[in-house]
Amino acid sequence: MQVNNTNGATLEAVRRERAARANSETPATDRTRVLNALARSAPVRSLARACSFAAFGVLLVALGLVATATLPSLFGYHTYTIDGGSMEPTLSVGDAAVTKPSSPRSLEVGDVIVRRDTRGGQPVLHRIVEIVSVDGQLAFITQGDKNNAPDVQPVVLAGTGDKVIYSVPYAGYILNFGTSTLGHILLLGAPLALLAAISLYEKLPLRRKHVQQESLQRFAQTPRPTGGLTLVPQRLLFQPASKPMRLSLIDISDFRRLMNAVRTLSDFPAAKRASLIGFKHGCAVLEVALRVPLHAGEIADELQGGTGYHILIEEARPDMQRLRLRFIEPAAQRPFAHAA
Repeated sequence: MQVNNTNGATLEAVRRERAARANSETPATDRTRVLNALARSAPVRSLARACSFAAFGVLLVALGLVATATLPSLFGYHTYTIDGGSMEPTLSVGDAAVTKPSSPRSLEVGDVIVRRDTRGGQPVLHRIVEIVSVDGQLAFITQGDKNNAPDVQPVVLAGTGDKVIYSVPYAGYILNFGTSTLGHILLLGAPLALLAAISLYEKLPLRRKHVQQESLQRFAQTPRPTGGLTLVPQRLLFQPASKPMRLSLIDISDFRRLMNAVRTLSDFPAAKRASLIGFKHGCAVLEVALRVPLHAGEIADELQGGTGYHILIEEARPDMQRLRLRFIEPAAQRPFAHAA
């Protein structure tokens, strides 16, 4: 293993390259860098995180209100939304009232029941203010808490009646919106469309390429110590070119693992294709066409996961598009090793 550059010379070369790139940037590129830096700044990320938590909290509260108002229907209870103000302040417009089926004899003065003036008419929730007997049957005189006089007709229950047991503030607004056409579209169609869009977006090659570029950029911006010498990772980046990268695999005697290595590189998002051009005496030569700039360590890590062997980087020559890797022992038997 030979390293021809010293730490100072390597870092100085990197500084010169960065200065040259900065001088050659266009105004549009500079604006993009400013916007990206602003998006990654701590205040903007904190604000975005706070907005996400607030939206999630509002969604949880809305779901909790709806669940509290509708889940009792699974056990025989009924839910009514309040559209009028005759029972304010007990029941306000936009509330949802949950009722329990009750026999006429269990009802008392002060209970709020559901009455209908005509068969199939609009239900009205009013409070019982008096119980009388009409032709041997119990009749309930009701009145709204906000009304000045009782209802004209008493309520005679032929069977069970609905008695309000509790109410959920503002849940009626959500339930009414959910039953509207727009509510159906937003509550049912929008989440399905969003899930489909996210699934398609994650499968797009452009998305995989963008994720790979971000990963490689973060990796390249972090110097790593190797054998007492700090190597700047930018110097080991293999660039996409018209000529494929020549990859040599040493000591890979198992042909099955060689095929795994070829498939691993073929499925690697950063690589367009990988083809085997030679294999003899445990040494294989592959040609790999890249999509994005790629670090030698990324290839080694990918092959280690695909073959189960530790990978030693013996030679990395991005200027010549040449990389030589040695397969040493199965990963379960030996600690990982890199050299450059």
